[in-house]
Amino acid sequence: MNSKQITEDLYCIDSFFSDSNFRRAFEEFTPYYNSWVFNKSEGDSDHHPVIGYLDKISSHSIGENLQFLDLGTIAKYSCQKILKQNLTLERVNTNIQFFGQESSLHVDGPDNFWSLVIFMSPFWSSEWGGEFVMNDQTIPYISNRAVLFKAHLMHKGYAPNRYCVHPRLSLAFLFSPSK
Repeated sequence: MNSKQITEDLYCIDSFFSDSNFRRAFEEFTPYYNSWVFNKSEGDSDHHPVIGYLDKISSHSIGENLQFLDLGTIAKYSCQKILKQNLTLERVNTNIQFFGQESSLHVDGPDNFWSLVIFMSPFWSSEWGGEFVMNDQTIPYISNRAVLFKAHLMHKGYAPNRYCVHPRLSLAFLFSPSK
């Protein structure tokens, strides 16, 4: 794991998960285990097409969220080391975007919360787009790269461009400060 502080409220972390944990997280995006649902809207749905997420209510097995909760604990400790503060996992989000499924600028939580977004598409070319954008910062989408930032800041993830036939997958964790 290699972290770089970009601003006071923004960090970029390469090789966030170990190879085995990255594979575990990516496997959860496999439609066999969890259905993909495309009805998630961020902002005005008349101007932005809906984007996808994982439907974790499945009849295949019990406790589908356990993998993400376990990985969230690993992510929490990594973030605590970077931020030098104790955190509590509040929420896990997934995001699936194909070409044309642009998201809107949005916030994830209150000003004392932190968001961690991990880029989960294992085979990605930089010419396919998918960048993370916050204020005047653009962070290229690179497999297993994470972006840690204050949850109240406006941000978005660009959809893949027309050259990409693969989905842009991301896993997000929201953390609050521990009391």
